[in-house]
Amino acid sequence: MLALLEKVKAHIWMGLAILVSGVLIVQSVRLHNAQQEVAAVHSYMASEQAKAAVVMAELEAKARATEQSLQTAAAEIREQTNATIRTLSFQRNDLAKRVRLAEARAHHISPLPGSDSATSPGAAPLGDYGSELLGSFGEEDVDEAYRADTIRLHLAACYRSYSEAREALKGQP
Repeated sequence: MLALLEKVKAHIWMGLAILVSGVLIVQSVRLHNAQQEVAAVHSYMASEQAKAAVVMAELEAKARATEQSLQTAAAEIREQTNATIRTLSFQRNDLAKRVRLAEARAHHISPLPGSDSATSPGAAPLGDYGSELLGSFGEEDVDEAYRADTIRLHLAACYRSYSEAREALKGQP
């Protein structure tokens, strides 16, 4: 009986060894498959990162080109605006000079004689009143009009720049 018990023990240990060996083989295969999946994921991620880097470089180059074109357009708009403002400045200086001359003429005109014929409708006033008699219009008004025109021109330039930027950036992500 002892020999039978020893044989049963040996078979039990052999069965356990086979079972443990089977479990180890299964676990080794599962580990190997998991390692292959991880390697495949790493490879896929590396290729996707490379593709993303290429796309990012292309988008960055496109953004820089767009930025450069917008800066060039803005510089051209500023140059045109400044040229218009220079012209406007010359016109303001000329108008201010005419206002000063008109004011000087208005202050140096002698009063008219009190005849009824001069005040009747259709009668031309005597003396040289100049081609302009501005009344309350003065240099401050000329300067304020210049300032308003300058602001309008700069605002229009801003709107143009904004519109160009919006159009240039419309299709970008």
